[in-house]
Amino acid sequence: MSFRKSGIRNWAVVPLLIAVVLGLSFAADGRFTSDEPSYLYVAEYQDAHHILAGDVQPSGIPGFVQGRILHVLFVNGVMDLVGTGTTAVQILQALHLVLIVLSLVLIGKILCALLPDLHERRAATWMVAMTPIV
Repeated sequence: MSFRKSGIRNWAVVPLLIAVVLGLSFAADGRFTSDEPSYLYVAEYQDAHHILAGDVQPSGIPGFVQGRILHVLFVNGVMDLVGTGTTAVQILQALHLVLIVLSLVLIGKILCALLPDLHERRAATWMVAMTPIV
């Protein structure tokens, strides 16, 4: 695959490929990130009333779950439907993957609408998608 037409040298793709391989290997190690266990705990052992009231603080950080109430309710709903364990986690991971793919499609559509003359639309989509947004 040659990127000469766009002015990108072939070796410039190497860091991206390394990042993808490392990211996939980290994602497939079966471990959770720092806050995922607290979400899973709250979703499993607390009811929707306590989640909505913001009474749940599994991390011990005041207000930690306040901005994530819909996220915790969604996880709670999935666990209510399929139960706990690896099945629920795998369904949540699959739904997260779907959301990521749909976000990439949406970013691409927005860039097409905002910058119709942009030649490097795919590269711009990836750049915007990888930008940290708080």
